[in-house]
Amino acid sequence: MPYPLSTSNTYSTKRINELLTVYIQQVNRVYPLPRSVEKQLSGFMFSGMASVWIVDDDPDDQSFMKAAFTSIRPDIQIMALDDGETFLSRIAQTRTLPKIVLLDLNMPGITGFDTLKRLRSNHSYDDLTIVVLTAFSMATTTDRNQALALGANQFYTKPNTYKDLLALIKTITVHLCD
Repeated sequence: MPYPLSTSNTYSTKRINELLTVYIQQVNRVYPLPRSVEKQLSGFMFSGMASVWIVDDDPDDQSFMKAAFTSIRPDIQIMALDDGETFLSRIAQTRTLPKIVLLDLNMPGITGFDTLKRLRSNHSYDDLTIVVLTAFSMATTTDRNQALALGANQFYTKPNTYKDLLALIKTITVHLCD
């Protein structure tokens, strides 16, 4: 006889997506998954909500951005990816594209510029909104111009305070997730 569902174990679609995302990332870190398996697992993700993917190698920046999004728009699903290679692999396998990708420029391995160039070379992603968000101390006018020329939709420097990050995330989500 099947077990009855308990109301104490009922999860929202958002929570299920969060748990699946964390699970897939943790398993993939310990036991690298073949692409076919990773694709099957990501296929279980529910697509009923807007999503934002954060591509940044700094775990602190990822945490602050996740917290800011959760504070401003708890209905948005957040996925954090540690580097450009992981992002390009995941986006090629996903069934539902994110509404926004926040892309750091200064990452080891494939830089944000290279990631952007490779992504925009595939016309399947022409409508994908890419927001470059990089460290203030590293950003130059040349970086901004290059990112926009490669296909970034917007370019911002990372704010120095959480309050400023909240304001920036609010601006981004008002214009792009509604």
